[in-house]
Amino acid sequence: MINASNNSILTYPDSRLTLRQLNQSLINEPYWSFNYRDYQNNGSITIELNDNDIQFEENDQIAAFYNNECRGVGYAKKSFFNDAFVFQTMLYGDESDIYLNFKFYDSSENKIYDINENILYYPNIHLNNLIEPYKMTKVNNNILRLNNPYPNPFNPTTTISYNLPKDINNLKINVYDITGRLVKNLYSGSQFTGEHKITWNAESFSSGVYFLKLKADNNVVTKKIILIK
Repeated sequence: MINASNNSILTYPDSRLTLRQLNQSLINEPYWSFNYRDYQNNGSITIELNDNDIQFEENDQIAAFYNNECRGVGYAKKSFFNDAFVFQTMLYGDESDIYLNFKFYDSSENKIYDINENILYYPNIHLNNLIEPYKMTKVNNNILRLNNPYPNPFNPTTTISYNLPKDINNLKINVYDITGRLVKNLYSGSQFTGEHKITWNAESFSSGVYFLKLKADNNVVTKKIILIK
């Protein structure tokens, strides 16, 4: 978008770019697809992913999501100010005060990684820049992890996602009330390595604070959730 006080001529693309550079810019295709025309509002964020184990390439991508719906994609580009790769990402959405979570696509390995951090989005948000990018880290999939349920607070359903670093023969996911009483068993049995999701419909439960407890072998992870009706 350009706002000019006088009449002028815009030449696009820049005629100084070589054909090779133009062709290079055209080979990048988004791993995740979405239609930005569905939204009237947008914002932006400049991200730097901190991970010494990744050899970044210009087709690597970071995407933003809301309720598992893609809301923007950014490509890895080397910063003008240092040798770090950054992801200048446009964000799209007409809602206010929603949390966006992020995923990283490693093009050389053809793998998807969750990212630890999320942000509170609102229309026209602009976070950070090339000099001071928003630093994020990818999720370590080699550990037992119970992610923050979403939404939270919720009414009446919330989605619980978790990662198992190995096959588990005796997995239990339970819900306890504030007194420590077991009120719901969400899962009990064996499950294989990787990312999983489960949904709790608490329509028949009273408003209040509850605790999710995931137990895998001798390891236990707990998260607090709030039901508001």
